[in-house]
Amino acid sequence: MYESWDFTLKVSREYDPTMKYEFDSASPVPLYHRMYLVLRQRILEGRYPSDQPLPNELEIAQQSGVSRVTVRRAMERLASEALIERRRGRGTFVTANASTPHFEASLSGLLDTMLAMGLKTQVTLLEFAYVTPPAAIQRDLGIGPSEVVQLAVRVRRYKNEPLCHLTTYVPESVGKTYQASDLSNVPLLQLLEQAGVVPVEADEHITAKLADPDVAGPLNVELGVPLLQVTRITRDVNGRAVEHLTALFRPDRYEYHLKMRRRTGDTQSHWTPSGI
Repeated sequence: MYESWDFTLKVSREYDPTMKYEFDSASPVPLYHRMYLVLRQRILEGRYPSDQPLPNELEIAQQSGVSRVTVRRAMERLASEALIERRRGRGTFVTANASTPHFEASLSGLLDTMLAMGLKTQVTLLEFAYVTPPAAIQRDLGIGPSEVVQLAVRVRRYKNEPLCHLTTYVPESVGKTYQASDLSNVPLLQLLEQAGVVPVEADEHITAKLADPDVAGPLNVELGVPLLQVTRITRDVNGRAVEHLTALFRPDRYEYHLKMRRRTGDTQSHWTPSGI
């Protein structure tokens, strides 16, 4: 027996005026910046109706247990990013700019999703070279310590907004079949196929990583902001690793979608992704 179920990692809830924030007093991140990040996330998730005023500074301060000055600094930052606007005599409202585009990906069709992403996004190539990769990459690609691979670092934009930072390592023999300029116009998976490579399987790991100086600027985020990290090793029909990808996504603009089916046996029930 099967039961369909849609599961999305990003969950939106209605604004609850009784909800209390609790900030870690030992955190090195300034309190006003943490307040800004919390409010910004709630705004981008659509928790504040655009036709209703936001709670005022005093209300937010009482809910969060911080000073009104801290809230004011956070609100000023939101206003400078055009996420909120103050209307004389009416209060503070979320702006139209707060409706941030998202790219949704399905875990059940990863390769197709990555190809579709290449067709819908714009690419800026930041780095292109042939290098000896770090030991961890050598291990994942199954190559020796003296072997050279192609390194490409790109930023993808979706609807003119930074979406993800991509670092790929490809065996030299495969990388030599295309030019650096091709990576700005053609999805890498398509370039691999044009080179005669047939990707048939991939190992993928999903975790979180803090934005460091190398990616914070290109993604237009603050240092230390959590990012969604996807690491993928793609293999061909012979089991050879043909691509090592590390993708860092802005979680406010990217989400995974997983459709589940409930399988009921004689002794127990369990959930599995559709198609498995």
